Amino acid sequence: MQCVICKQGTTQPGQVTVMLERGECIVIFSTWGNLLKLWRILFK
Repeated sequence: MQCVICKQGTTQPGQVTVMLERGECIVIFSTWGNLLKLWRILFK
């Protein structure tokens, strides 16, 4: 399956966290477990 974001890479089973930023808007795509880890890092 092709990557839905870059259209060049291929996907594999697993987990990933993707953070997209434009101006003041930040969008995070993640599994719940990875999102909790990211939250702890950002808001220590």
